[in-house]
Amino acid sequence: MGSEWVPSYYEKLIDDFEASLERRDTITNWSLTVFLGIIGFYFALLTQPSVSHLWRVALLLLSLALFMRFAVMDMYTYSFVKKWEYMKQRVESHWITNEPGLKELEADILALDHRGRTTASRWRMIRSLMRNGFLFIFSVVLVLLLYEMTGLGALTRTECFLIGATVFYLAFECAIFLTHPNLRQR
Repeated sequence: MGSEWVPSYYEKLIDDFEASLERRDTITNWSLTVFLGIIGFYFALLTQPSVSHLWRVALLLLSLALFMRFAVMDMYTYSFVKKWEYMKQRVESHWITNEPGLKELEADILALDHRGRTTASRWRMIRSLMRNGFLFIFSVVLVLLLYEMTGLGALTRTECFLIGATVFYLAFECAIFLTHPNLRQR
């Protein structure tokens, strides 16, 4: 088998790389837009004395779960960006210097493309996520949640259920991040 397939594979890499970048931008934009909407709604609820404290806590817990979903999606997409970027560089290097050789290039394709591995470590994904605005989002939501929790006093059954359900969901999202086969480093 010759190298006649490499140019079409390279075109696929470019398309996948650009699609992954666009998806990551979309996730970031949605996260920031939803964040601003939730913060605006939260402060609107603060001005309404008739609104129960429970509604503000529920809003913050729900937003924490939602932002965790956005965060996992962002890290998943980042892993694809790094994978396609690496493969693009490998193909370009193959064309320019013939290094890696065709066999090594095929081995990379098998490991990264066909087996769904990534070149990014989980710590690198998390650092990128935090630089992408999620550190700010999580910090603000957690500070507001701590503020609300200090005013609660004894927790009711409903509040315990909401907190328990949120913790369960956050653990579920962390498990997805830690065990997803496409997030395993090569």
